[in-house]
Amino acid sequence: MDANPQIVYDVVQEVTITNVTALPLVGPLFLGIADLPKKILPLGDTRQLELPGSGLDLLPGQSVSVELRFLNQGDAPIQYTARVYHGRAP
Repeated sequence: MDANPQIVYDVVQEVTITNVTALPLVGPLFLGIADLPKKILPLGDTRQLELPGSGLDLLPGQSVSVELRFLNQGDAPIQYTARVYHGRAP
C-alpha cells in the first residue's frame, strides 16, 4: 500500500530508561529525541523524566518510563536517536 501524504497518524510510544550503572544518576534528567525522518514530527523533542521516590535521582536498577507522541504523515517508519541528559534541557 502506498503511503498517502494527506493522512496524518498520531503515534504514541512508551520508552523505558533503566539505570544499568552501579551509581545513582542525579536528576533532573531529560530525554532528547533527534534524527527523525522528515515526515515525522515529535510533539515535544525534549522531555523531563519524572524520577521515582524523592524525584532526585535514578538509583541503580531503577527504571522510568516516558510517553512519546509523534505526528506521522503518510505512515512513514519512525526511527530516531534518543539521549538522556543531566541538568538542563539541551
